Formats: sequence, C-alpha cells, structure tokens
Amino acid sequence: MSITTRYGDKGRTQLYSGQDVSKTDLRPEAVGTLDEVVSVLGVARSLCDDPEICAALIQLQRDCFVVGGEIATHEDSVGSLRAG
Repeated sequence: MSITTRYGDKGRTQLYSGQDVSKTDLRPEAVGTLDEVVSVLGVARSLCDDPEICAALIQLQRDCFVVGGEIATHEDSVGSLRAG
C-alpha cells in the first residue's frame, strides 16, 4: 500500500520555528546528524555498566537535543521561543 499526496515537498522543509528552507540547507543535515549521534549514545548507554559514564552519556544526549533545537530554530525566533 502506497500513501502519497501527489504534490511532493518540492525539496523544502520547515525548521522548528516555521522557517521554510531547502532540504539541501546545512541545518536539516546537521539536525539529522545530531539525531544519529543521540541514537549511538543511547546504544552506548544500553551497554554501559559504569554509572559515571552512563550519567555522562545522558548529559551528552541532552546537550545534543539542545543544540539540535537551536540549529532547527531560525535565529530571529530563538528569543521568542525561549520566552514562550
């Protein structure tokens, strides 16, 4: 079963802040790469036996989410999104 809109996305995507950007823009690529890093850190955590290392991995994951959010938000919107 195939589900399509028949319109396509015309190579565009939206940032978290709503700004429309090309899928070739570096921001969607960077966010995707950070998502992969978070996943690898999760695998490392699942195999980790050392509580200190596990805590460091959790913090790294959290930091990656923050960075990803900053990258996916247009610079003109950062202050208003933080306040809201």
